[in-house]
Amino acid sequence: MSPIAREASLASNEDAKRLSAIRARYAEASTNWQLGSTGTELIAVIVPNTKPVHVAQLTVECGYVDRDFLLHAHDDIRFLLGLLQDAFSEIRRWKPRQQQQAEHVRKNANYAAECAMRSNDQVFRRFLLEKKGATEFSDAVRVDSHVRYLLKIDSRNELNTDAGARNRWLELRAEFDAWTGR
Repeated sequence: MSPIAREASLASNEDAKRLSAIRARYAEASTNWQLGSTGTELIAVIVPNTKPVHVAQLTVECGYVDRDFLLHAHDDIRFLLGLLQDAFSEIRRWKPRQQQQAEHVRKNANYAAECAMRSNDQVFRRFLLEKKGATEFSDAVRVDSHVRYLLKIDSRNELNTDAGARNRWLELRAEFDAWTGR
């Protein structure tokens, strides 16, 4: 995959198309821009080794800042496209590391222990009572039984061995977090 295609894969489809169009315009445009001898025209060498041509007439109302912007536009775009390419390269280097770290955390997570700790949390117990149909949460056995019923498991250990059970736990945990505003 080309660097430009890899960069585009990090952006939305619309942004990738616009970036591609900017790169094409930049590549096709003349690079040698300068002010004419009167200071009121922007000239460019369109074809190498030929006489410069007038690209734009700068009126009296066009101040120094705008003239400077126009005069340096091509070099500034080249600089920004280079920075963008460097940023995309850095993102590509970091993305696999982040995925590996997330996979390592997921593989080494003890969801059964996490579930047991949550079951002892009074706020989690109140959530089960108010939102998940628990009828009582006065003791850990009843809470554990209701959580296993919600997750459709026989043992919390299944949270570490069964992807479906783990996903149901993660959904319940996310619902709890949303309920508490975490």
